[in-house]
Amino acid sequence: MQKKLRFIIIVFLGLTIITALAYYAYSYKWQNTWQTKFSEQELSFSYYFKPGKDSYTLLLGDLNGLNPMASQELLALIDKKHSKAPAYLLIPSILPKNLEKLPDQLQEEDFFYQVANEQGIVLVDNFCTNEWEKLKEKEIYEISALSPGPFCGSEAETNDLNFLLKSFAVKKVYIVYDTESYKEFVENFTIYLEENSIDYEFVQSKDVIPLCS
Repeated sequence: MQKKLRFIIIVFLGLTIITALAYYAYSYKWQNTWQTKFSEQELSFSYYFKPGKDSYTLLLGDLNGLNPMASQELLALIDKKHSKAPAYLLIPSILPKNLEKLPDQLQEEDFFYQVANEQGIVLVDNFCTNEWEKLKEKEIYEISALSPGPFCGSEAETNDLNFLLKSFAVKKVYIVYDTESYKEFVENFTIYLEENSIDYEFVQSKDVIPLCS
């Protein structure tokens, strides 16, 4: 009787150990895969995220249809594995349709409309800031039919980016750019980040992949 009981206990303990090892092996494999791949999601634009233990960092590409290399470099980054990288939120472009026609293919009369959404709203100037009303006085709005919006935060793209920043609790934004003039163009967006206590830094397109290595 004692031998039979001992046999049952040994079998039970063996099965318990095997089950535990299988669970930890599966858990490790799942966690490792989860941490090294970007997951794609859709709002008014595509975005990608890679969970991790740290606070989220946003890699933000094109905001005006004139920053194609930034978008391409971020898309190239998606397929790379960065197991030691922090938790990333990645947005190649909030105007992906505008990038179908590259800047060097534009006619002069097309330029203004390349930087706006289908409603003629310049998205970088649609983010709510304390000085938003003054943006209506900018020259681009005096000489074209473009607008910063009927009111700040009026556009789906603006609201979606604002939603992602808050829902992912983004602490740092890397604004990826192709040319120096881009920094001036996105000034209202950087003011929005400052007023929301979100740190940001400009990074040239060619430096994105080394940044995440």
